[in-house]
Amino acid sequence: MKYLLVLMLALLLAGCQSYFKLMQGKDLNIQRIAQETRTNIFSSVSKPIVVVKITHLNDLGNIFFQNEEYFFLNITTFNKDIYDPYFMSLSLNGTQPLWIREVKNGELDSDLVFDSRYSKGYLVAFPIVSSSEKRNIKVTLDITGYKPTTFDFGYPIIRSTI
Repeated sequence: MKYLLVLMLALLLAGCQSYFKLMQGKDLNIQRIAQETRTNIFSSVSKPIVVVKITHLNDLGNIFFQNEEYFFLNITTFNKDIYDPYFMSLSLNGTQPLWIREVKNGELDSDLVFDSRYSKGYLVAFPIVSSSEKRNIKVTLDITGYKPTTFDFGYPIIRSTI
């Protein structure tokens, strides 16, 4: 009886596999997007909360995002005035963007989607920075009526796979 229990336990354990072992070495796009995204919440006593996510697109592996520094800007708020680019100012290390274009939900990538129906997304292009400046990329966002904030893309991201 004792040997039968040991045999059943051995068969049971032999059939188990780790989910993480099965996924090892797979390159998950959503994981890379999360590593290249910074988030900030703008709040004020008299104004609605604004949630901003900005994703650096150059390191995601898409060959399209190589000639300039590209960012996906996702803004979520109830205040519709915030969506107007004239109410916000962006800069990359003190340099103004070359252009800002509103994008539709999922237009850039199936994983780059808006958070809710109160969100809008923008593709922002800045002049390319040198390889020495890549370690010090900082995007500053100033929204009228809120305190400016800086998103630091300069610190190293640990590349990992699940």
